[in-house]
Amino acid sequence: MENDGVLQDKILGGRVFVLSAKTFVETINLLSVSMSQQATDALMWNIGHRYGLALGNKVKSKSPDDGIMLLSSAALNSGWGVPRVINNFWYSGEVEVSFKNCVFCEGLSGESNPRCYLLNGILTGIAESVYHASFKTVEKECRAVQNSDVCRFTIKRI
Repeated sequence: MENDGVLQDKILGGRVFVLSAKTFVETINLLSVSMSQQATDALMWNIGHRYGLALGNKVKSKSPDDGIMLLSSAALNSGWGVPRVINNFWYSGEVEVSFKNCVFCEGLSGESNPRCYLLNGILTGIAESVYHASFKTVEKECRAVQNSDVCRFTIKRI
């Protein structure tokens, strides 16, 4: 089979391109110089949120639990890190998601605040689409801050 140079998104459809983690972080840093860190963080969250809504809409035909598991598998296959989901939505209105070796803060350390705004927005959008409710996502642990190997989020219904 001949390589035509085209990669396809198996969830949303359409063509994709690969961006290295280093280039992503450099882009975020350059944006924060030209816009401000706060504006960059808000932009990344909003881009992630829109993408998360689109991802969540693709699994609406499945049960919420099956949809979350499918999206976790897609995150792993997309190189975001190794996801772990503790889904207590039906009991407490909360979902905890962690990513071992999170790509979105690759190469960052010693940061004073969590840096996974894009991922935070994605998780919020997915939860809102899958569960048809409003959510707030808080990053409780970040590789860029704690120098650990995990970024951990709590997604809570509001």
